[in-house]
Amino acid sequence: MKTIIYTDGGDNYLGIHSEQNLSYWKWTGKVKNQKYLYKGYRYFDGKKDIVIVYDNKQWDQAEKKKRKDNGFLGIREYLSQSYVK
Repeated sequence: MKTIIYTDGGDNYLGIHSEQNLSYWKWTGKVKNQKYLYKGYRYFDGKKDIVIVYDNKQWDQAEKKKRKDNGFLGIREYLSQSYVK
């Protein structure tokens, strides 16, 4: 399974990355100065991909529904900045 990464609410595509644990993605969001981490998945060509979208705005239910309707499924919200190590 591959991981597809976006910042700024999906405006900037960072490419395809290997699978990592959640603490790594939270740390990455902090490094990229993105407050929120939205993690979910999508199906494309019969394959399931992990999708991570960083944003500095918290998504409301309408935004999450819009994303779900566009194929971004199982969305979970995390604070990127909460990673401490």
